[in-house]
Amino acid sequence: MHSRPQSCHVFNRSLYIIFVGWGARFVFFVQTSLSGKMRGPGNEVVFVLVLVLYFLYFCVVFVVRRFSRMFPDPWAARHDRNKVDLAFIVDCTGSMGSHIRQAQKHVRSIAETVARTAFNVKLALVEYRDHPPQDNSFITRTHDFTHLLDDMKRWVDGMSASGGGDGPESVACALDDAAKLSYRKDATKICVLICEFTK
Repeated sequence: MHSRPQSCHVFNRSLYIIFVGWGARFVFFVQTSLSGKMRGPGNEVVFVLVLVLYFLYFCVVFVVRRFSRMFPDPWAARHDRNKVDLAFIVDCTGSMGSHIRQAQKHVRSIAETVARTAFNVKLALVEYRDHPPQDNSFITRTHDFTHLLDDMKRWVDGMSASGGGDGPESVACALDDAAKLSYRKDATKICVLICEFTK
Protein backbone atom coordinates (compact mmCIF):
# COMPACT_ATOMS: atom_id res chain seq x y z
CA MET A 1 0.00 0.00 0.00
CA HIS A 2 1.28 3.45 -0.86
CA SER A 3 1.89 5.71 2.11
CA ARG A 4 2.86 9.27 2.76
CA PRO A 5 6.39 8.52 4.11
CA GLN A 6 7.35 6.82 0.82
CA SER A 7 6.40 9.93 -1.15
CA CYS A 8 8.39 12.00 1.31
CA HIS A 9 11.47 9.83 0.75
CA VAL A 10 11.18 10.52 -2.97
CA PHE A 11 10.77 14.22 -2.25
CA ASN A 12 13.79 14.17 0.05
CA ARG A 13 15.96 12.51 -2.60
CA SER A 14 14.78 15.07 -5.14
CA LEU A 15 15.69 17.88 -2.78
CA TYR A 16 19.09 16.31 -2.23
CA ILE A 17 19.81 16.11 -5.95
CA ILE A 18 18.62 19.69 -6.49
CA PHE A 19 20.70 21.09 -3.64
CA VAL A 20 23.84 19.13 -4.53
CA GLY A 21 23.59 20.10 -8.20
CA TRP A 22 22.89 23.75 -7.46
CA GLY A 23 25.57 23.82 -4.77
CA ALA A 24 28.19 22.40 -7.15
CA ARG A 25 27.32 24.98 -9.78
CA PHE A 26 27.45 27.73 -7.18
CA VAL A 27 30.86 26.66 -5.89
CA PHE A 28 32.25 26.42 -9.42
CA PHE A 29 30.88 29.86 -10.32
CA VAL A 30 32.26 31.54 -7.20
CA GLN A 31 35.66 29.89 -7.42
CA THR A 32 35.96 30.78 -11.10
CA SER A 33 34.92 34.40 -10.71
CA LEU A 34 36.82 35.12 -7.48
CA SER A 35 39.93 33.01 -7.91
CA GLY A 36 42.02 36.01 -8.97
CA LYS A 37 40.76 38.41 -6.31
CA MET A 38 40.17 36.38 -3.14
CA ARG A 39 42.54 33.45 -3.11
CA GLY A 40 42.64 32.79 0.62
CA PRO A 41 39.59 34.51 2.12
CA GLY A 42 37.52 33.66 -0.96
CA ASN A 43 37.88 29.95 -0.36
CA GLU A 44 36.78 30.39 3.22
CA VAL A 45 33.72 32.36 2.12
CA VAL A 46 32.76 29.65 -0.38
CA PHE A 47 33.19 26.96 2.26
CA VAL A 48 30.93 28.82 4.69
CA LEU A 49 28.28 29.38 1.99
CA VAL A 50 28.26 25.67 1.13
CA LEU A 51 27.85 24.76 4.79
CA VAL A 52 24.91 27.19 5.07
CA LEU A 53 23.37 25.67 1.94
CA TYR A 54 23.50 22.13 3.30
CA PHE A 55 22.23 23.28 6.69
CA LEU A 56 19.18 24.76 4.95
CA TYR A 57 18.67 21.51 3.03
CA PHE A 58 18.61 19.39 6.18
CA CYS A 59 16.24 21.88 7.82
CA VAL A 60 13.82 21.50 4.90
CA VAL A 61 14.04 17.69 5.02
CA PHE A 62 13.42 17.70 8.77
CA VAL A 63 10.34 19.92 8.39
CA VAL A 64 8.92 17.77 5.56
CA ARG A 65 9.32 14.56 7.56
CA ARG A 66 7.88 16.14 10.67
CA PHE A 67 4.76 17.46 9.01
CA SER A 68 4.20 14.34 6.90
CA ARG A 69 3.56 12.37 10.09
CA MET A 70 1.11 14.98 11.33
CA PHE A 71 -0.92 14.94 8.09
CA PRO A 72 -1.30 11.37 6.75
CA ASP A 73 -2.32 10.88 3.14
CA PRO A 74 -6.15 10.46 3.13
CA TRP A 75 -6.01 8.58 -0.20
CA ALA A 76 -3.46 5.97 0.88
CA ALA A 77 -6.04 3.46 2.15
CA ARG A 78 -8.20 3.77 -0.98
CA HIS A 79 -5.75 2.41 -3.52
CA ASP A 80 -4.17 -0.82 -2.36
CA ARG A 81 -2.07 -1.98 -5.32
CA ASN A 82 -2.43 -5.58 -4.12
CA LYS A 83 -6.20 -5.43 -4.64
CA VAL A 84 -7.67 -4.81 -8.10
CA ASP A 85 -11.36 -4.48 -8.97
CA LEU A 86 -11.58 -4.75 -12.77
CA ALA A 87 -14.91 -4.10 -14.51
CA PHE A 88 -15.71 -4.40 -18.23
CA ILE A 89 -18.50 -2.50 -19.97
CA VAL A 90 -19.31 -4.06 -23.33
CA ASP A 91 -21.50 -2.79 -26.16
CA CYS A 92 -23.86 -5.63 -27.15
CA THR A 93 -25.98 -3.68 -29.65
CA GLY A 94 -26.61 -4.82 -33.21
CA SER A 95 -23.80 -2.68 -34.61
CA MET A 96 -21.34 -4.87 -32.67
CA GLY A 97 -22.40 -7.95 -34.63
CA SER A 98 -19.14 -8.19 -36.58
CA HIS A 99 -17.01 -7.33 -33.54
CA ILE A 100 -18.57 -9.22 -30.64
CA ARG A 101 -16.40 -12.32 -31.03
CA GLN A 102 -13.25 -10.23 -30.96
CA ALA A 103 -14.57 -8.40 -27.90
CA GLN A 104 -15.21 -11.73 -26.16
CA LYS A 105 -11.77 -12.99 -27.09
CA HIS A 106 -9.96 -9.94 -25.72
CA VAL A 107 -12.03 -9.68 -22.54
CA ARG A 108 -11.31 -13.34 -21.77
CA SER A 109 -7.61 -12.83 -22.52
CA ILE A 110 -7.33 -9.78 -20.27
CA ALA A 111 -9.29 -11.47 -17.47
CA GLU A 112 -7.10 -14.59 -17.63
CA THR A 113 -3.88 -12.55 -17.67
CA VAL A 114 -4.90 -10.40 -14.72
CA ALA A 115 -6.18 -13.41 -12.76
CA ARG A 116 -2.77 -15.09 -13.10
CA THR A 117 -1.03 -12.22 -11.34
CA ALA A 118 -0.27 -12.13 -7.64
CA PHE A 119 -2.89 -9.46 -7.09
CA ASN A 120 -6.16 -10.03 -5.28
CA VAL A 121 -8.42 -9.58 -8.32
CA LYS A 122 -12.20 -9.31 -8.66
CA LEU A 123 -13.91 -9.18 -12.06
CA ALA A 124 -17.25 -7.73 -13.17
CA LEU A 125 -19.14 -7.28 -16.44
CA VAL A 126 -21.82 -4.83 -17.58
CA GLU A 127 -23.52 -5.40 -20.95
CA TYR A 128 -25.67 -2.79 -22.63
CA ARG A 129 -27.97 -2.58 -25.63
CA ASP A 130 -30.48 -0.09 -27.03
CA HIS A 131 -33.34 1.64 -25.26
CA PRO A 132 -36.86 0.61 -26.30
CA PRO A 133 -38.41 0.54 -28.83
CA GLN A 134 -35.14 -0.25 -30.66
CA ASP A 135 -34.58 -3.28 -28.42
CA ASN A 136 -36.72 -4.90 -25.74
CA SER A 137 -34.38 -7.60 -24.46
CA PHE A 138 -32.53 -5.55 -21.85
CA ILE A 139 -31.14 -2.06 -21.42
CA THR A 140 -28.23 -3.14 -19.24
CA ARG A 141 -27.28 -6.48 -17.75
CA THR A 142 -24.97 -6.39 -14.76
CA HIS A 143 -22.76 -9.13 -13.37
CA ASP A 144 -21.29 -7.95 -10.08
CA PHE A 145 -17.76 -8.66 -8.90
CA THR A 146 -16.53 -12.20 -8.49
CA HIS A 147 -13.21 -13.80 -7.57
CA LEU A 148 -13.93 -16.74 -9.89
CA LEU A 149 -12.48 -16.58 -13.40
CA ASP A 150 -14.89 -19.29 -14.56
CA ASP A 151 -17.84 -17.06 -13.69
CA MET A 152 -16.38 -14.24 -15.75
CA LYS A 153 -15.75 -16.56 -18.71
CA ARG A 154 -19.34 -17.80 -18.55
CA TRP A 155 -20.69 -14.24 -18.56
CA VAL A 156 -18.46 -13.28 -21.49
CA ASP A 157 -19.41 -16.39 -23.47
CA GLY A 158 -23.07 -15.48 -22.99
CA MET A 159 -22.69 -12.08 -24.66
CA SER A 160 -24.34 -11.57 -28.06
CA ALA A 161 -25.06 -8.58 -30.28
CA SER A 162 -28.68 -7.64 -30.90
CA GLY A 163 -30.90 -4.61 -31.42
CA GLY A 164 -31.06 -1.88 -34.00
CA GLY A 165 -30.43 1.82 -34.36
CA ASP A 166 -27.50 3.75 -32.96
CA GLY A 167 -29.32 6.73 -31.44
CA PRO A 168 -30.75 5.34 -28.18
CA GLU A 169 -27.83 3.14 -27.06
CA SER A 170 -27.76 2.88 -23.28
CA VAL A 171 -24.05 3.51 -22.73
CA ALA A 172 -24.77 6.18 -20.10
CA CYS A 173 -26.91 3.71 -18.14
CA ALA A 174 -24.12 1.14 -18.37
CA LEU A 175 -21.57 3.62 -17.01
CA ASP A 176 -23.96 4.43 -14.16
CA ASP A 177 -24.40 0.74 -13.36
CA ALA A 178 -20.64 0.23 -13.44
CA ALA A 179 -20.20 3.06 -10.95
CA LYS A 180 -22.63 1.30 -8.58
CA LEU A 181 -20.85 -2.07 -8.55
CA SER A 182 -19.66 -3.41 -5.18
CA TYR A 183 -16.12 -2.03 -5.36
CA ARG A 184 -13.95 -2.67 -2.35
CA LYS A 185 -13.17 0.55 -0.54
CA ASP A 186 -9.39 0.06 -0.51
CA ALA A 187 -9.00 -1.57 -3.94
CA THR A 188 -7.51 -0.08 -7.08
CA LYS A 189 -10.54 0.36 -9.32
CA ILE A 190 -10.31 -0.07 -13.12
CA CYS A 191 -13.12 0.13 -15.65
CA VAL A 192 -12.72 -0.79 -19.35
CA LEU A 193 -15.30 0.29 -21.95
CA ILE A 194 -15.47 -1.72 -25.17
CA CYS A 195 -17.78 -0.31 -27.83
CA GLU A 196 -18.17 0.32 -31.55
CA PHE A 197 -17.87 3.85 -32.85
CA THR A 198 -19.10 4.97 -36.25
CA LYS A 199 -18.50 8.46 -37.61
